[in-house]
Amino acid sequence: MSIIKYLLYPFGFIYGIVLKIRRLFYEKKWLQSYKFPVPVIVVGNLSMGGTGKTPHVEFLIRHFSSKLHLATLSRGYGRKSKGYLLASQLPEEDKTAQMLGDEPLQFMTKFPSLEVAVCENRVLGIEKLLLDRPETEMILLDDAFQHLSVKANCNVLLMDFNSPYYNDFPIPAGRLREFPTTAKYANVIVVTKCSPNLSDKEKKEIEERINPTKNQEIYFSTYLYEQPVPITEKAQCITLSSDTPIVLISGIAHPESLQKFVQKTYKNVICYHFPDHYVFKEQDLNKILWENEKTMEQGGIILSTEKDVMRLVTGVTKKIISLHPLFALPIRVEILFDEKEKLIKKINSYVRKD
Repeated sequence: MSIIKYLLYPFGFIYGIVLKIRRLFYEKKWLQSYKFPVPVIVVGNLSMGGTGKTPHVEFLIRHFSSKLHLATLSRGYGRKSKGYLLASQLPEEDKTAQMLGDEPLQFMTKFPSLEVAVCENRVLGIEKLLLDRPETEMILLDDAFQHLSVKANCNVLLMDFNSPYYNDFPIPAGRLREFPTTAKYANVIVVTKCSPNLSDKEKKEIEERINPTKNQEIYFSTYLYEQPVPITEKAQCITLSSDTPIVLISGIAHPESLQKFVQKTYKNVICYHFPDHYVFKEQDLNKILWENEKTMEQGGIILSTEKDVMRLVTGVTKKIISLHPLFALPIRVEILFDEKEKLIKKINSYVRKD
């Protein structure tokens, strides 16, 4: 442990205590939580990011959108707009990452029938969403485990296998938003980014460390990387192979698993990693393209995550990126130990509650 981290522990402890008192105020009803006439499912985490929230929200969208009038409500992290916005009410030119945020734009792009809303104030956002779309039967609240003003029907808490919250501490000493014990408020805990070959022994060890409450259930998930999808016109006529030179650009938290997969799949990979939700600048792309001019001339392509693509194709980099072959790498979630149906049944039990 570094000396700086050791010195920051008192501040992390104070921060954690403040958040614990805040939760107590909501429990004692000294601060008000609002319940809504439709089921609200929260997907969140204790850490500052990197647990795989977006693909897990998409996992739930895929299941429930075919059965219910579904909507998502997010803060819209990184957007330049303010207040409540409903994506389907925006003109086409405003459906950008700058207006909605990269994750909501990704949901809207991949699931055309889904209602996608953004609002910093989740209570206000739900109220306005239900006024605009009264047919809504279920709302997925993206990254709202700490938004206690909304009384959720079910809280799904995500924990990165590689960075378990039980080994961490509140900021600034660690990466947690609250004390690890706050996990007891979750109905479902999903351990994400596991190896697809996670053993029963490892599963049991993690379950013992989490030490779930009586009514909690723990699940384990892994990533499935699908075939890259061509985004720009220059990419449409390219057939990828293991010999295709790859320039990997990402602006996500914990890109290690992404880089590992790409380097395992392709022989020649050059990586550029930026901070989570990074707003790409023209000079960023110009620098990358200049450094890899020969690679691109030899049939190289730009590969990025779906979330990063949302920012690349709608921001100031739109014109530059349109001149080059850009591919998006889709990610899907798979629930391990053949427990997908069990997880869906668990969440559905909260959806169907009065």
